[in-house]
Amino acid sequence: MKLLIGLRPDWGLCAKLTENVETILFKEKFIDWPDTAQQSRIMEVKKDLNRYVPPVSELQPCDAQKMLEELPSEPDLVLEMSHLGRGVEYYDEEERRLLTISTNDYKVWHVSEYGKVLMESDINCHLYAGDTYVVRWYYLVTATGRTLQGTPSKHNVTGRSRVAYFFWQGQGSSISDKGASALMTVELDEERGPHIRVSMGMEPPAFLNLFQGALIIHKGHHDSDSNKTSCKLYVVRGDMENEGHLVEVDLNPMFLRSRGCLVLINTNTGSIHLWYGAKALRHTRKVGNRVAHKLCQAPASIMSWRAGITVKMKEQYEGAESREFWEDFGLSSSVESMKSKYFSLLEDEHSYDWTPRVWHLAATPDSFQATEVISAYRVTTLPNPLPVLQSDLYSVPQPALFIIDGGHRLWVWQGWWPTDSSEGDEFSATGSAVLRFNFARRAALETALNYSKLKAKAQAKALAAKSYKKIEVEVDVVEPQLVVAGMEPVEFTNLFPMWTPRHDIATIQELEGRWKQGGQYLVSDILDQLSRTHYSLAELTAQPLPDGADPLHLEVYLSDTEFNDALGMTKDEFYSLQPWKQTEMKKKANLF
Repeated sequence: MKLLIGLRPDWGLCAKLTENVETILFKEKFIDWPDTAQQSRIMEVKKDLNRYVPPVSELQPCDAQKMLEELPSEPDLVLEMSHLGRGVEYYDEEERRLLTISTNDYKVWHVSEYGKVLMESDINCHLYAGDTYVVRWYYLVTATGRTLQGTPSKHNVTGRSRVAYFFWQGQGSSISDKGASALMTVELDEERGPHIRVSMGMEPPAFLNLFQGALIIHKGHHDSDSNKTSCKLYVVRGDMENEGHLVEVDLNPMFLRSRGCLVLINTNTGSIHLWYGAKALRHTRKVGNRVAHKLCQAPASIMSWRAGITVKMKEQYEGAESREFWEDFGLSSSVESMKSKYFSLLEDEHSYDWTPRVWHLAATPDSFQATEVISAYRVTTLPNPLPVLQSDLYSVPQPALFIIDGGHRLWVWQGWWPTDSSEGDEFSATGSAVLRFNFARRAALETALNYSKLKAKAQAKALAAKSYKKIEVEVDVVEPQLVVAGMEPVEFTNLFPMWTPRHDIATIQELEGRWKQGGQYLVSDILDQLSRTHYSLAELTAQPLPDGADPLHLEVYLSDTEFNDALGMTKDEFYSLQPWKQTEMKKKANLF
């Protein structure tokens, strides 16, 4: 053995170590030191490898009972480990404390890639869908308990002044502006407060509460000439008066909703028409009235009111609108033809004091799951008539599946197969992908049928409980309907506050050749189609293929006689051949 020659270094590392928390430098001195972390990772990998993952063909429907019973909770904004709720107050059940949030001040900056501009206080509630903004919020949190009688205690504890930054990004804002808003937030943040990204349409209640019903989201950009049009249409959003806001849409009567409120303005005459839908609830009308009065106070520099006119608000009720109201749409059509552009509930006798519910259904490695899509500013104690946006359906990876509970109707929404022209990414709807999606479709359709049956039972039970007599009540089961993306009927699209027809998606669906514009298909019929096990040779060689057929194994659907006629041998003889030979024979028989 070679001896070490030379003196030891004149320094040494002296450290105290505790058992089980040794440093890496110490453990590396030993060749056989056990690595417990690595052993645990190996055990986890082995556990994952041994886990049974059911094949896609065994996808089971979602738990409809769980979907029906699990209700969303109130929104709660948590900043710096404090619950702020809706930005007004929050009651902590665990600590039995009532937290009151008071706004000291807020400032708004318009942000672009060229810099930032502080907005004046009289116009800082006017945002544009094509721009980005940074909002600085100064607030205080006051904590108090409750007396033995349950009333709030007089002993309050007020904490330090806090600050938070929201960077709001419009739906039509550019990627560079979105990046600039995030960078400007960091630059403005002298207090090191939390940053919250806010996307248009997903504003938290605490953000909306800052504007106290005065927030207006206009189309386009703040310096665009298109904002100077004489007539504009706004949709009323929000379920509480302090959270109400307006969102500008195209001037078209197709945006009218019988369960909502809209505001139509004419800058030349100074008219503000507040339109109430026939089924708009009381709290919805209050929100509409609040935001319309705030709009009356908007400066002329923003709204482009004609000089010298007096702004006046007029209330319009569905079915009793004035001619001036329809003329302000700028259309030459008759009133009746305008009304046909949306799904009116004026003559509907049903009750509409309920909230539509939407679930996104998707296959996970272990099961088939339903995730509810909920409004960012939902109020659990009030019905939300129009809680979900069109983008909630179209922005997820396609093809997607959704279940929409529209109260008196139940729908299954089916997406589309993306192409290069529609998504920009290369995508190929291979046979295996189509097969997996068909299994997911089957599970979604079965979920919808189970949900409709359980909902009918729950409604019957609730009606029987209200009756003074012990009688059995029967409620008709709602037959679910299937609708496809790009071809939704107007009855379906009116469940959403805003809906823009997607003609590009409709073109893709038309090329597939299975669906028609505005079509509604019984879920039970589609499920029977997906469950078929036999097709004739003529059906399998026609285009498009039968819905639900496996394009890679079309021969399995043939009867023994047609199988022999098409391929010239029995099934046993065919499946004994090499895979490449089977493929060649199927190509010759036009079954591939």
